[in-house]
Amino acid sequence: MNRSRSRFAAAVAALLATVLLVAPAARADTTLPGAYNAKADATALDLTVFGQGLSVGLTHADNASEPKAAATGIGALIPGLGNQTEESAEANLQQPLDQTTPGCGPVTLPPDFPVLDLSTACADAMAKVENQLPLSLANASVASIDVNGNEVLGQATTPVNQPIGELLTGLQPVFDAVNQTGIDANSLLNQIVAAITQDGNLVRISLGPSRSETSADSAIETAKAAAQGATIQVLPRDTLGLAPVATIDVGASGNTINIDRAAGKATVSYDPALVRITLAPDIAAALAGVPSPVEVTPGQSFCLGLPAPLDSCITVAGGSSSTDANGVTHAEASAVSLHLLTGVQDGIRLDLAKTSVEGVGALDTARVEAAPPAVEGPGLARTGGTSQLPLVAVLFGLGFAGVTLSRSARRRELLR
Repeated sequence: MNRSRSRFAAAVAALLATVLLVAPAARADTTLPGAYNAKADATALDLTVFGQGLSVGLTHADNASEPKAAATGIGALIPGLGNQTEESAEANLQQPLDQTTPGCGPVTLPPDFPVLDLSTACADAMAKVENQLPLSLANASVASIDVNGNEVLGQATTPVNQPIGELLTGLQPVFDAVNQTGIDANSLLNQIVAAITQDGNLVRISLGPSRSETSADSAIETAKAAAQGATIQVLPRDTLGLAPVATIDVGASGNTINIDRAAGKATVSYDPALVRITLAPDIAAALAGVPSPVEVTPGQSFCLGLPAPLDSCITVAGGSSSTDANGVTHAEASAVSLHLLTGVQDGIRLDLAKTSVEGVGALDTARVEAAPPAVEGPGLARTGGTSQLPLVAVLFGLGFAGVTLSRSARRRELLR
């Protein structure tokens, strides 16, 4: 039994010595993750109609290494009225999940914005922190938009009536050329005027949703933005059973940034939208010198060749990336810009499928242990480093205790 006590004391001494020796080394190997953050923004459409503007389908997502995440989806942004159908979510360690149900609602327009019909706007947002890693996601959409002349065609005194009249007058040269195909231009023009009066649509937009997303894993921080494009019909002619004067299809635009957390380096990739323009067969026949269909690639501009004030032009911008003085990397896949019916009070301007991302990351760093305060004594000053005196004293005390217990056990055996 006494020998057992002796062995137990020696084992305790060895164990404590091991803990004291190993623990500082383990702390020295620990690293701190580098700080990071990333953001993504997407706008489905910035629209200006005869000088009045609004934005629809806006999304934003961001996260950071705290960890935290946030996302916002906005169905429509109306100047003077604010956000319509807005959904937001935020998450952190204390609130690891925040998610909204998809919200939809009617879009309210100012009373002095009479030439626009918007369908219901929808948005949703989600943010969460799981396993110390943030994730955020936002979606927003407006299914369709009609630039409508119905209200103004019956109001002779309204200021908007003049550009509508100019628009209809501008159709005459287009259909004068149609005489060469054996079609009665005056009759056709009257039918179009009647169709616009009855149907009311000057431009019809079927709009894709926008989406922003950020996420992170143990190696990579990512931010993505995407706008799904649109189809724009210029001067629809449904009541005539004819195709729109021009149909413009805008492809999706995408943008991604990846931040390597081990290297602290960001890389970006962007996919600008492509545009395809198709003229109605009768319009293409009247404008024999204008190709149809035609594709407009990034960095190009193209005008339809319609007589003023009806001409419409499209510009497709490319992508770009840069790093600012603070080390933040930015990337944009610029919007497709359309200027429709250019001679009618500056016409209708659309900026579609606009996306941007940004992010920054820092290298993982070694954890630095705080230095102990300086120890001073007579004739001696010790600064920096870690003193070994407490460790030596503890080991000496444990060793002395072990030897004492061993000797005591031996004496008891001799006395027996």
